[in-house]
Amino acid sequence: MRSRPGEAMIRVASVPADHPYVAHLSPTGETPGDGCDEVIRLTDPPVIADDGSTRWWPPRILDPAWLREHAGEFDVLHVHFGFESFSPEHLREVVDVAHELGKGVVVTVHDLRNPHIKDPAAQLSRLDALVPAADAVITLTQGAADAILARWSRDAVVVHHPHIVPLDVMAALLLDDTSSRTNRADARSSDDSTAAPARNNRRRIG
Repeated sequence: MRSRPGEAMIRVASVPADHPYVAHLSPTGETPGDGCDEVIRLTDPPVIADDGSTRWWPPRILDPAWLREHAGEFDVLHVHFGFESFSPEHLREVVDVAHELGKGVVVTVHDLRNPHIKDPAAQLSRLDALVPAADAVITLTQGAADAILARWSRDAVVVHHPHIVPLDVMAALLLDDTSSRTNRADARSSDDSTAAPARNNRRRIG
């Protein structure tokens, strides 16, 4: 989603927004024009629980009334998680209302089978409502894209999942790992035969 000079930014309402997948989709740079200034992501509208605490679930964005009330605040509805509490009929209405309002609908298929739902048919029935009606479909692997094509005759764009561990944390771990290796090398080259061998505690980041 790269805009040209003079074009408006794209405002995305992701469900949910507070998730590493969404948070790490944006470019890491801070220079105007490199992509970081071209997409605005709405925050999750809070859901107030009976005890007064707030949470994102069940997502208020997937409420046709919310979509109509906030139609001027977003351009694209992006659904990727959190729709398991809604019926397929409700989800079809959500997509219909978004289209009625002139909004694009993007669905990321993270799970063809939701590991938190015992009955796989329940997840598929909701995807039956979302995938065929979406303007664009994204998934994480070519195998999933093949399954989506076979079931729904939709060509899904394969975009690999971005990192989960924050970049600054990864950088610190890698720096710590480099330091640990240097210390182990120094210990092996030491003339002190009583020194205990250093453990191999290298961290693996996937």
